[in-house]
Amino acid sequence: MLDRPLRWRKPRTVFCNSMSDLFHEKVPLGFIIRVFAIMAACPQHKFIALTKRPQRMSELLSDKEFEDLVCDEGEALAERHQWCHAHEGEYWPLPNFIPGVSCENQEQAEKRILWLLDTPAATRIVSAEPLLSEINFWDAAAFGESQDAAFGSKIDGMLVGCESGPGARPCEDDWVRSIRDQCAQAGVAFFLK
Repeated sequence: MLDRPLRWRKPRTVFCNSMSDLFHEKVPLGFIIRVFAIMAACPQHKFIALTKRPQRMSELLSDKEFEDLVCDEGEALAERHQWCHAHEGEYWPLPNFIPGVSCENQEQAEKRILWLLDTPAATRIVSAEPLLSEINFWDAAAFGESQDAAFGSKIDGMLVGCESGPGARPCEDDWVRSIRDQCAQAGVAFFLK
């Protein structure tokens, strides 16, 4: 499955590890390099990855050695596949990679979003799912001293959803409305699942 995007001619959006976490500590570095090399070799596709481990994501994507390994592997892949072309010129951060963090409550938002903001990326998203409490994204602790600039200029999209399935914890309509209003004020795209 990992090499499938190399064969797709038509542009697609790929949600990486939809039921897992690409940046989990048990995911080998070599596998992460391979995933990013495929992204680099397929600039026609968009790749989204949500994580609850943004520190590892930020550290890897800020590491020049990781970048070089991805670039080398990506160029090798692009040479073997006629449809894929490695990014030319400015390729890092990969413009077709959209990193995001999952934040279910205020505490996790304040921890994870700071790492997301330190992650080199052209586009960033936050997933408030499952939303388990009210989250104030304008809170200074979540964005540091430049909170006003950070929310609207460094976060591009917000996904919100409730927990589902047997035993799902409740999600209040007012929590969702609050996030919708915060996004409208900051000019951040809002998507309710």
